[in-house]
Amino acid sequence: MNALKRDGIDAYMVVMSVDNDESVREAARAIAEQFGRLDVLVNNAGVKLETAPSPPSQCALDTVRETFETNVFGPIRVTQALLPLLREAAAPRIVNISSGMGSITLATTDTLYMSKPFAELRRVEGGPQPAHRPVRQRTPTW
Repeated sequence: MNALKRDGIDAYMVVMSVDNDESVREAARAIAEQFGRLDVLVNNAGVKLETAPSPPSQCALDTVRETFETNVFGPIRVTQALLPLLREAAAPRIVNISSGMGSITLATTDTLYMSKPFAELRRVEGGPQPAHRPVRQRTPTW
């Protein structure tokens, strides 16, 4: 954030728990009250809850659920909550940050790897958008 501000970009970070509906709603309310719009949403949350990789046949189902809640459903929850504010911006953007853990090749080694391909494949349809203000979405994979 400091580097962006040094470059003259008026950027702010909003901390929320992406696996908690109330936390996401509160973040959306705060952004709406302070700014009235959202220019860029960066979905960067991710967890790895297993201490050692295990195949799907051996991992705890609760761990899989918790991992998917953050890595898959979290960005969808946040995007849905903030889409109305994105539509208020002149050129809104959604950036979904991923990693090598999004590799389908690695998807059978542990729950983090299993959840990331779903995060890569997800699309949250925002419904009809004015032609002059489409919401652009990018998912870089490192």
